[in-house]
Amino acid sequence: MLKSYVAFDVETTGLNPQENEIIEIGALKVRDGKVADRFIEFIRPTISIAPTITALTGITDDMVSNARPRYQV
Repeated sequence: MLKSYVAFDVETTGLNPQENEIIEIGALKVRDGKVADRFIEFIRPTISIAPTITALTGITDDMVSNARPRYQV
């Protein structure tokens, strides 16, 4: 088992990397099997979040409306 690692998770506006954008990124730093640090942040997309993505992720346009843009995160 690894002693130290970082696990990432992203949520997007869809599955096509050519057209869709990241709307949330999260990371956990794990040391000796315990969470040592965490990072979670919404990202404001330039397109609206489709209802199917909101149903899947629970993330709405309102939730990301005041988030920083991708280049700042």
